[in-house]
Amino acid sequence: MDKADRYLNRILRGTFLTGKEKAEWKAEMRTHIDCSVEELEEEGLGREDALERTLRQFGDPGMLRRDLTRQTYGISMDIILQVSALLWAAFLFLYLQSQFRLYDSRLVLPLIPLTLQAAVLFMLTTRNRADRFGLLGAVLPYILLHVCLAIGIPEAVRWYDAVMNGYTPDWRSYQLFLSMMFLWGLVLLKGTKNTGVAALPLFLAFLYKGFDLCRSLNLHLFSALDRGVNSASRHEVLSHLEGVSIRLFVLAVFLAVAHGYLQQQKSRPAGASRA
Repeated sequence: MDKADRYLNRILRGTFLTGKEKAEWKAEMRTHIDCSVEELEEEGLGREDALERTLRQFGDPGMLRRDLTRQTYGISMDIILQVSALLWAAFLFLYLQSQFRLYDSRLVLPLIPLTLQAAVLFMLTTRNRADRFGLLGAVLPYILLHVCLAIGIPEAVRWYDAVMNGYTPDWRSYQLFLSMMFLWGLVLLKGTKNTGVAALPLFLAFLYKGFDLCRSLNLHLFSALDRGVNSASRHEVLSHLEGVSIRLFVLAVFLAVAHGYLQQQKSRPAGASRA
């Protein structure tokens, strides 16, 4: 591996691009470097000196990495990671507050930064403006849910307790909710052709139940340390675990369906879609 390859690897390191994308970017930048080196060699410079000057002209790898990720994701990787870290800190702060009941638990405040953090991290799956609009659409149902909970709309509170929060859910509402998120994901898939964006609604459903499971495990642990193992607490943990398993299964089915749909779209003749 020569100096140019090491330089390009520094640019591409930590970009979260796919292997194919990295190879394409590397080939393109390597072509520019080789052309510049050849021109400088024709002017009389030795190859090492020409390569050294070319890499200096290209600039700092960190700056190029930010430009590359900004072109790919619409925002630089540094900003994505910084915003994600701030949202994670906000989640931990609100979660610890929730354990001491410092606010109305119906507002489920820790889930707000957790939702936004998932959306920020899923920006790594976007490649164009349509993907980013789709990402906004993916989190929109959850944003509306939290707005309704904050306002205190009774129907929203009852629905959240029945479907999202309770460990003995209303199964009819539960199935309706997962079906709606599945169908909404298919709509997003149709519009964006992006599996990551389309899977976000169901991923958030899984994430919310995982949050409930972690909170239940925390309470079960403290309850066991304080008063011994409680059968009701154990039942709550198992019920939340069942909910997590169901949502993970639905997410896996969706990913399989999305993969099959995209493969079918790729295999269709170019004129078939216009017909």
